[in-house]
Amino acid sequence: MPDPLSFNVENIPVWHDILSTAYAARLIVIGRRNSSPEKITLQLETSQIDSPCLNGGCSASLELTWGTTYDDECRRSEASVGQTRLVEDAAVGVAGVLFPNVVDARFVNVVQIGDKFDYLMGTPQGQFGLEISGSEKRSGLNALHQKKRKQLLANVKGKDGYVVVCGFREKRVIFSFHRFGEETA
Repeated sequence: MPDPLSFNVENIPVWHDILSTAYAARLIVIGRRNSSPEKITLQLETSQIDSPCLNGGCSASLELTWGTTYDDECRRSEASVGQTRLVEDAAVGVAGVLFPNVVDARFVNVVQIGDKFDYLMGTPQGQFGLEISGSEKRSGLNALHQKKRKQLLANVKGKDGYVVVCGFREKRVIFSFHRFGEETA
């Protein structure tokens, strides 16, 4: 079995100047809840993602690690942020690891409600949409991915884009790329 793709989530705000430390902290909170005190390993499943770190494949083991740097922020997040927001922000944290490590892209900005995706991403090839979602349900990640794919493809900006959905109990991430105008069925 190949070595896992291993990244320290404490680097998220270094890789993306628009993502605060809160996204890393909330990923750590959810990771600790669903795995162990120092890491979570997720099965990464990709579609239409061309990346040298995947060695031509479409799946990999994604090991996300952390230290104690954000322990105070983790405690504040657990005490002050609702469950749904924690899980969604943890999924943004996972996307913050996938970009730039699996796909060379950076978060440019959050978009307006109604645009049908969450963030505008900048790559050497141009700008793309990014739709993100997370879940702590025991199943249903494929259906969530399909829903978010349809949402992205209905975006009002006519952008191609990426979908990242994270199932923290399932320990899976689905990461895909889609061309605006492709079939949604």
